[in-house]
Amino acid sequence: MDIEERLVDSKKDPYLWIKERYNPDSSEYEYYDEVLKNLFGISDPEELKVKEAEVCMARLINIESVFSTKFDKDYFKAIHRHIFRDVFEWAGQYRTVPMIKIEEVEIPGQSLIYPPAEEIDKLLEQKIADLNNVDWNKFTNRQELALEFARKIAAIWKVHPFRDGNTRTTLCYADMYARVKGFPFDMGMLVQNLYRPTDERGRAIGYSIRDKFMTASIDYGYENPEYLAKAFDYAIVKGKLPCLKVEKDGEDR
Repeated sequence: MDIEERLVDSKKDPYLWIKERYNPDSSEYEYYDEVLKNLFGISDPEELKVKEAEVCMARLINIESVFSTKFDKDYFKAIHRHIFRDVFEWAGQYRTVPMIKIEEVEIPGQSLIYPPAEEIDKLLEQKIADLNNVDWNKFTNRQELALEFARKIAAIWKVHPFRDGNTRTTLCYADMYARVKGFPFDMGMLVQNLYRPTDERGRAIGYSIRDKFMTASIDYGYENPEYLAKAFDYAIVKGKLPCLKVEKDGEDR
């Protein structure tokens, strides 16, 4: 007797398992869902999301164990490996497949096209060099610093080096960098906004931090770093940096 469901490797994406359900009318298995291959063997996407968040939060709390003052592409990969090593076999390794996602945040149906896999290493090195070449000591205004930081960090995020986990990795990288450069974040404030807030019916009622990265990176001249800059500005305030001047107020928000 045929089983009702089965899990098979994706023929198009080596990072995915395809869930198929048997259709007695056609006597064939048909696609009905997919999930990232994971070390837990979890086949349900929502269950994996919950488990991944739980495990990775513990790794984020222990992020100090991979602290470094050398901000390069190897450190970026080391952070990803630290956060996701208990979830994905490929933690810390560049993706080998293209990634194109349709975003529905500010521009319905607008594509955000990530770089091809073969360009990741060169682009990541270049965008990190752009970040490192900024003289952060020249900023005396917190909002201006946050805007420039948002632009540079969003450029790194857009490279999307990994098949999954790019936002958390980029946030941790930004957090470590900001500490060393003298404008510490309240990292917890940013991590709390990883996912879109929803109402009792599960409908999105606000933007996630990933949405803000997206609006700062979207293609065809629509990029707007202001939302991400505001989030960084708030996080810097919570980090209580006294040496930067504020245009409107100096209170913690």
